[in-house]
Amino acid sequence: MKITQDLYQGSLSLLTDYYQLTMAYAYWQAGKAEREAVFSLYFRKNPFQGGFTVAAGLDYVLDFCANFRFDAGDLAYLAAQRKADGSPTFDPGFIQYLEGLTFSCTIEAVEEGTVVFPYMPLVRVRGPWCSVSF
Repeated sequence: MKITQDLYQGSLSLLTDYYQLTMAYAYWQAGKAEREAVFSLYFRKNPFQGGFTVAAGLDYVLDFCANFRFDAGDLAYLAAQRKADGSPTFDPGFIQYLEGLTFSCTIEAVEEGTVVFPYMPLVRVRGPWCSVSF
């Protein structure tokens, strides 16, 4: 299934907070990029002031993960980022690491159409810190 690729025609890896990129860099610098982490996705409040929510859109999540990569433009953009003193934000070794990074996590999720409630885990991702952090 190539839902996101059909919609966006390219890498979506930079659709993240800059914070996530800098945290992945910190994990990499500390030698912990491949250490296992577990994150859960949930929501805090039902939309539209409703009493419940119906889970939907898992196909988009799975497709995004299956096609996750940093393309040449993404890597060039990250390599061009500078700190206030003009030095590179990211070490060239980290940029090279991102070039080969693929999503290598396991995903557990509620089934499509399931009634869910606030703070209930919808998706749980388990894998290397640098993969999970995006």
